[in-house]
Amino acid sequence: MTAADDRSWVDDYNPNALWCRLLVEQLVTAGIRDVVLCPGGRSAAMALQIFHDPRLSTTVQTDERIGGFMALGMALTGGRPVAVCTTSGSAVGNLVPALLEADASKIPLVVLSCDRPVAYRGTGAWQTTDQLAICAPFVRAAVDLPEPGDDASAMVDALEEVAATLVRATREGQEGPVQLNVPFPGTWCPTAEQPGWLGPPPAPALAAVEMPTADGPALQPEVAVAELLDELGVGAGLRGLIVAGPGLRAPRSAVDILAEMTGYPVLADAASGLRRPAVRNVVCEADALVFHPFLARTKPELIIRLGQAPVSHTVHSYLAAQDCPQLRDVGADVAGDVLSDSSYGLGSLDTVVARRLGECLGPGDGEWRSWWEQAAARARRGREHALRRLAWGESRAVDAVCRASDGFDFIHLANSMSVRNANLHLSPEARTMPVFANRGLNGIDGTIATFAGELIAGKARGLLLIGDQAACHDLSALGALRQDGVRGCICVVNNGGGAVFDFVACHRLPGYKEAIRHPPSVDLAGAAQAFGLPFRRCLDEVQLAQALTDSDSQAAVTLIEVMVPPDSLAGELDRLFLSMVRQRH
Repeated sequence: MTAADDRSWVDDYNPNALWCRLLVEQLVTAGIRDVVLCPGGRSAAMALQIFHDPRLSTTVQTDERIGGFMALGMALTGGRPVAVCTTSGSAVGNLVPALLEADASKIPLVVLSCDRPVAYRGTGAWQTTDQLAICAPFVRAAVDLPEPGDDASAMVDALEEVAATLVRATREGQEGPVQLNVPFPGTWCPTAEQPGWLGPPPAPALAAVEMPTADGPALQPEVAVAELLDELGVGAGLRGLIVAGPGLRAPRSAVDILAEMTGYPVLADAASGLRRPAVRNVVCEADALVFHPFLARTKPELIIRLGQAPVSHTVHSYLAAQDCPQLRDVGADVAGDVLSDSSYGLGSLDTVVARRLGECLGPGDGEWRSWWEQAAARARRGREHALRRLAWGESRAVDAVCRASDGFDFIHLANSMSVRNANLHLSPEARTMPVFANRGLNGIDGTIATFAGELIAGKARGLLLIGDQAACHDLSALGALRQDGVRGCICVVNNGGGAVFDFVACHRLPGYKEAIRHPPSVDLAGAAQAFGLPFRRCLDEVQLAQALTDSDSQAAVTLIEVMVPPDSLAGELDRLFLSMVRQRH
């Protein structure tokens, strides 16, 4: 990653370079400070202008799919928009997986898709396609810019469009990706000299364009909260629940206020970020507790759901079985609710809305809260008791990684079984530890690349928990970790393929292991060596603990392969859940 400080760069060597300089000025004005460059001939002018701007920090990644996920990870860590710059043609198509995740998780990515000359479109010209159509389903806004020309007023008009488009990336409640499509004239490379070019017009003709004010959707005023609750006939003394999933946008302080004023238990996913530090009334054992007989006969009377859907399918089933009102902090762009027919949009939850909710709902049912507190404590003891009796396998491995996470600044939980296992084992603590996960579409692709972006942007030591199948899906992203100052650890739980499918019906059918579970045959030690990363293979808990400890002394990212019996998890989870639900003391 570089931040250029060389101002000997000649900005306006041709009209394309001038245009790039003006566009970069808009990026900086919009608050962008990090850019991932995916180089190519068509993007050369833009990439060089970005690289030489001392206000921007750049990371170069030749694979656009990896670059897109790296930018996504940077935006997750930094909390502000990040740009990714590509060349034309199929390069833009390779951004789609990251755009899908950014769209679903409301992450502000800015796609700078450099394009062939406008006259090439529809002619069969090389490396030319409809770049707006590629991204259109997944972006909040897009602008197809004109080629740079001599008309200063037209360029100013285009810059105003750029400013308006960039604002859409961070509009409150509708954050997400946007696209600037930038065609450049020039047959081979837009950096070629242009005979007769005399430089830019006088400065006043290209005055800076200010960012417009974001006129986001009208948020539900606090008085509407009282009206909604009155309409639903709910008030004080209820058996209420707060359910917090991944991608939580409500501030921790708002959840704390709501939990304190209502006394509602907070069923917080690991990836909600509410476990470290732990909010009031936090419950981390809901995945198992929803099976408790008490909940079959004692129903909640109100559920407040924050963030994305919870990770656990058992919690999904529990929520879907309830007929009480469920309030959701969703934006105006979300229609319907897959988990409830009694769902109502709450708007964005901030401290003002949280206090209004707390005033209207008052203290909830004290016995209900007490049951959850005691049941959670018993479940924790039951889990520990069952773990001690288990042989070495996936559950003990994940538990060891979660306990060792104290030595890291943040943790990323990969999709499939990693995030589900950690949801059961990542305990609440007083220390601050961000927890990241790509739960927009729950895909396993791009995980290592996202982690790389988090490490680079956060300048912190991170821990990635990932399965062997998800790791193999993104092995080439290991190259993005070879940068000075990037430190952390990747724990690959090798359970012989897609163990998550052992829990669904297809595992009973002929050909399941070969066609669905598909044990990978990648040599992770060889992969680590190829990318110059430290590597350890662990066969038990002692070796794993030592490898995690030793990784702290490495000035790099350590790859740890944790070998577990392929079929261990299904039986382990049954025993863990049973012990958690039945624990009496």
